[in-house]
Amino acid sequence: NPDAEKRIAELLAVCRREQIPVIFSRYNSRRADSPLRRGEPGNAIKREVAPLPEEFVVEKSGNSVFKGEGLIAHLKSLGTTDLVFAGIATDACVSASVREARDLGYVVRIVEDACATFDRRTCDEKLFPVAVVHETELGILNAAGVGVYSTGETLKYLASGNP
Repeated sequence: NPDAEKRIAELLAVCRREQIPVIFSRYNSRRADSPLRRGEPGNAIKREVAPLPEEFVVEKSGNSVFKGEGLIAHLKSLGTTDLVFAGIATDACVSASVREARDLGYVVRIVEDACATFDRRTCDEKLFPVAVVHETELGILNAAGVGVYSTGETLKYLASGNP
């Protein structure tokens, strides 16, 4: 989804305007050859969707954001019951985080066009194109009771004063 960052930036703008708390996560790979290791250029959060100094950033080395230190305590301190998810990869970190949030009792919303993923290969090298991976994962999450919404729908929700 080449427009994911643009849509995330739109979501961030509304959250900041409406004073809705924003939480970021950064995946710190433990693999020595990974561009996502701490200190590598690939580990940086893109400038157009970067956190402000006062916004909470969860550092994690597993898929779920809930495996990062301090998130649950931070959410409790905010009195948060509803969570909106966007980011990468739909079928990995986003999915794991959304599923765990739902298991923990949060009302969960995923912004389908503000998420992105990659082509995936099976063990026998069969290729699943990115669109198939993305749509399949969103369908699975929707079937599991996760709200799947567009950026437009989510912007209206965020601006409503009810989140």
